[in-house]
Amino acid sequence: MSLKKKIDRLESVAGFLTNLGEELVEKVRDLDLIPLAQQKGDKIVHEAKKNLEGFVEKVQESDLYERAKVTAEQTKRQVLSILSIPSQSEVVRLSRKISALEKRVSHLKGKAA
Repeated sequence: MSLKKKIDRLESVAGFLTNLGEELVEKVRDLDLIPLAQQKGDKIVHEAKKNLEGFVEKVQESDLYERAKVTAEQTKRQVLSILSIPSQSEVVRLSRKISALEKRVSHLKGKAA
């Protein structure tokens, strides 16, 4: 699968999950508008929150969630590579190399003096 297709697919999944999350938040907000003094309202709010927590937990435990995370990470690395932007680990590795080279140059300057 080409990088563009992977990015498009990832954006599609991300958009779906974002829309789903926004819908859930909106529904929970609507439920919070029920007067808490009403016992029936309290029960609905409690059940909705319980169901939402269960849903979030199932999504996080699902294979789809893990695959989406892995795909997102891979796509991020590919995009950064295409744009020639180094990863954090690459920056750290290069910083260590620079420090080692600076020490060697400093040592060579000391010998030359």
